[in-house]
Amino acid sequence: MCIGYFWSWLSTNATNVIALSALAATFWQASISRKHNKLSVKPYLTTWNTTTPDGYAVVKIINNGVGPAHIKSFSIFVDGQKMTGEALEPHGKCLSIIFADFPFSWYGAYLGVDYMMSSNEQKDLIAIKFTGEKLPSNLEIEHRVKRAQIVIDYESIYEERFSYDSEQEAKKQLS
Repeated sequence: MCIGYFWSWLSTNATNVIALSALAATFWQASISRKHNKLSVKPYLTTWNTTTPDGYAVVKIINNGVGPAHIKSFSIFVDGQKMTGEALEPHGKCLSIIFADFPFSWYGAYLGVDYMMSSNEQKDLIAIKFTGEKLPSNLEIEHRVKRAQIVIDYESIYEERFSYDSEQEAKKQLS
C-alpha cells in the first residue's frame, strides 16, 4: 500500500519533483563553481634567499599563487620587537640592529598596505652587501638573520585572509 501511494503521489507531482531537483543541482553546481573560482585565484606568498653577481645577499618575496595578493599589513620584527617607521625605515632599523658591528650598504622593497602583488611578481625585499674590511662568515650571517621575522597579512580577491610568517615557514622546512 505504501509503495502504491508513493507512485501515485510521484506521478501527480513529477513536475514539482523535477523542478526542485533542478534547483538543488543548480545550487550545488554554483557552490562547486565558487570553490573552484576561489582556488583559481588563491595567492601564496613565499620568500627565498639568493646572492647577486655584485655581492648582495638578497631576501626575495614572490607571489607564487595563481591570483593577486592584496597586502593588508607588513611587519618586520627583530628579537620579538616590531620595527616601526615609514616605508623602508623598518628594513634599515632591522639591518642596523642585526649587523651593528659590520659596515654595509643595502636596498629593499616596501610592500605598503593595499598594495596588490600580482601572481608571479617578485621583489627584492631586503638586499645587503658588506662593505668593510671585516666581513661576517656565511654561518654568522645565517645565525643573525634568524633574529629577524617577517609577517605579511594578505587577502585574495575573494577577501580570504592569509598570512606569511617567516618563523612559521622556517619551522615547516625543518620538519
